[in-house]
Amino acid sequence: MHRNPSFSGYTNKVIDRHKWWQQHRLKIIIISLVTLIIFVIILSLLLKFVILAPKKSQTIASTTTLTTTQQPQPICQLPFGPVDRILADHRPEYVISRDLNSDNKPDLVVTNPGDNSITVFLGNGNGAFRDQTTYEVGSSPSFIAVGDFDNDNRLDLAVTNYADNSISILFGKRDETFQNKITYTVAGSPQFIIVNDFNNDEKLDLAVISFNNESISILINDGNGTFQSQIITTLNFGSKTFAAGDFNNDKKLDLVVANHDGGEIGILIGNGNGTFQNPIIYLVGIKPIYIVVDHFDHDNILDIVVTNSDGNSISLLI
Repeated sequence: MHRNPSFSGYTNKVIDRHKWWQQHRLKIIIISLVTLIIFVIILSLLLKFVILAPKKSQTIASTTTLTTTQQPQPICQLPFGPVDRILADHRPEYVISRDLNSDNKPDLVVTNPGDNSITVFLGNGNGAFRDQTTYEVGSSPSFIAVGDFDNDNRLDLAVTNYADNSISILFGKRDETFQNKITYTVAGSPQFIIVNDFNNDEKLDLAVISFNNESISILINDGNGTFQSQIITTLNFGSKTFAAGDFNNDKKLDLVVANHDGGEIGILIGNGNGTFQNPIIYLVGIKPIYIVVDHFDHDNILDIVVTNSDGNSISLLI
């Protein structure tokens, strides 16, 4: 037999809850207010650090930028002072800088084609030079090389004389001067000279290039300041400059020569006795003139760089 549910219990339960609310209403309100206040405080702190802090750092950064840009400094300041001039004789042209008297101060040597001489300026080490000393050489000196040709630990000079097909050797003296010239005949119109050991006897020899004669003259050094008669290597093309190096790693010096009018260079493999094999030709640019030899890719094999005067280019042989 089913019985209808009685609602008296439910009514009493509701009445009991109402009494509980009346007894605890004040506490609930106070707790709610405290919770709300805590929430507002936390929210305020978050807003302060999240929103206001970036604005402050931006202001500081802006101030720093303004401070550093008020007085811009130049990127480069050249330290050169006023130009000093040194009087030299008769149209000075080619010049080299070496320590000729072993005092750890750079000196100068200048060619004077106008009066067939060279001039030596010994440096004081403070940017000034002593009175010039002039030495007679051959006709129209064009280039100067330096080396100790007589093994006395003093530097000597070798000068190409373009107009009279010769070179002049001037040996250094103990009193910081040079002896009178000694003349050696070479091929026609010598323009450039290299000092090196071309026959592996540890004595400095000379290699001279002659543009008009289309050849190279090798003068082997006897070691006492005298040179043997020239050994001529024919090029069959005119060249103004050349360079030396061991290009095939056989411990014998080779030569690389610029064919000025042919747009090519020739490599002459050395035989180790002052003679050379026929040129091996490589095409480069228009009117090659200057040559530099060095290790540009660090593979222990010499590389070659050539300037092409009419080609607006530089050729690299790696």
